[in-house]
Amino acid sequence: MPGASSGHAVFVIDEASIVQVHDELQGRMAVHLDITTSDGTRTGYAEARVSRNQTFSNDRPNAMRATLDELVQQMMGDMNVEFEFQVRRSLRAYLQTTAPTASEPQQVQTEDLAPPPKP
Repeated sequence: MPGASSGHAVFVIDEASIVQVHDELQGRMAVHLDITTSDGTRTGYAEARVSRNQTFSNDRPNAMRATLDELVQQMMGDMNVEFEFQVRRSLRAYLQTTAPTASEPQQVQTEDLAPPPKP
């Protein structure tokens, strides 16, 4: 919930990748948050990076899909913890401890994505 009358924050996903190397998936994620004044001057930022590796076996159907799903879930959990830590560390002065007039946050909506087109 915004607590100032001007300026803005921009959240950027710098990297989100999973690469297969033999029987291992190597995942990396990097994000940052920039806080700027109304004239565009950067006044604060936080950044976070996480990585995980996961081996998989091709001996069962859907092994890759299940491994990818597990790896993404683990990386998102790691990112959630790391990004919150970095925001609290780097942007402490921007955080509000209470917001008595703030409305309840809306539930996050999800939508299944179609598979990418085949080349």
